[in-house]
Amino acid sequence: MQRTIIKLIPRPPFDLNLTATYRCSYSQEDGVDSYQDGIYTRIMFMDRQILQTRTSSIGPPDNSVLRVEITGDSLSRNTVNAMGESIGRILGINTEVKKFYQVVSEDPQLAPLCQRLYGLHSPRTLSIFEALVTTIVGQQVARAAAQAVRAALVLRYGYPITWNGITYHAFPTPKSLARAGIKGLRNCNLSRRKAEYILEIAQAIEAGVLDLENFGILTPKEFEDQICTLRGVGL
Repeated sequence: MQRTIIKLIPRPPFDLNLTATYRCSYSQEDGVDSYQDGIYTRIMFMDRQILQTRTSSIGPPDNSVLRVEITGDSLSRNTVNAMGESIGRILGINTEVKKFYQVVSEDPQLAPLCQRLYGLHSPRTLSIFEALVTTIVGQQVARAAAQAVRAALVLRYGYPITWNGITYHAFPTPKSLARAGIKGLRNCNLSRRKAEYILEIAQAIEAGVLDLENFGILTPKEFEDQICTLRGVGL
């Protein structure tokens, strides 16, 4: 097992405690993310291996530095760089929020809230696939129910790995969900219709006819047009 440490510089203000707590509020039950004792832990599948990242913060929100510890079987420079970019994306460290906080802090009604949440960035999912599956799972159901279904998907189909006696799971890959079939997805308490949506998307990605991650380079209008052609989104 190899281990390396990199540093990331977020756009200020950035508060890891606020951002990671919010990031894990939805998925804390499934083991993909966790935030405990000032450390944000995330498991990812990359370069045909499972890697663990542990991110902590040094300094105040206006001058914070993130320390990211990466652990895996093989850590090439490209892998480490990709992991750094992924953690930065998940925690939204490159989002420009300074002007927002400046404007909000001048409002007498919002200023107290702004002070309490100063440094919160909007976190993201690792991939568009993860975001899409999570969104479909959460459609027209209570938050607690959506959390339970997402947790079941991750625990059943996400690759597990144990560090220091704690088992974590990567978010399921399109391949693992495509292999699950309708029956496997239904066993995670998905409705038949939602299971069909997720299975179709996973199978299309595996067949090479759908590349969700390339949607990220589209304009907002192009993205909307493309994503709405998928069942479960716009059909």
